[in-house]
Amino acid sequence: MNRERFFKDQRLPLVEGRYSLDSRRVFKPHMRRSFCMGAVNQRDVFYQVGGQSVHLKPDALTHINPETLHSCNPQSTDARRYSMPYL
Repeated sequence: MNRERFFKDQRLPLVEGRYSLDSRRVFKPHMRRSFCMGAVNQRDVFYQVGGQSVHLKPDALTHINPETLHSCNPQSTDARRYSMPYL
């Protein structure tokens, strides 16, 4: 079961966040208009950005520049946990 939470605080109008628990979702490569940071909290993920592929382990932190093609998906069928603030 995927449990995702999006959050925004009026005191930080330029920041939006996402927190996913037990996510097995697979994302196609996509772009965002905002600067993003990604924190892997549980399980390994396969991260692709700007034509490069990286294996990220728990406690890894990465950033994604605006308008950059990227995807981040689980290494196995096990659920993962991650956090992403969008700036």
